[in-house]
Amino acid sequence: MNLAPSAGLGMGVLGFLIAGQFVTVTYYPFFWIHLAFLVALSNVAKRSARN
Repeated sequence: MNLAPSAGLGMGVLGFLIAGQFVTVTYYPFFWIHLAFLVALSNVAKRSARN
């Protein structure tokens, strides 16, 4: 199972969490959107690996 794209997005979430300590609260919704994309891509990768 190749989850390399979702692993890259996961590292992006980590970077966003670190950078988020230095920005205003208005950036927080972007964190949740990024996390939703990470979960969606992970689900697509798992389904395509099953087929």
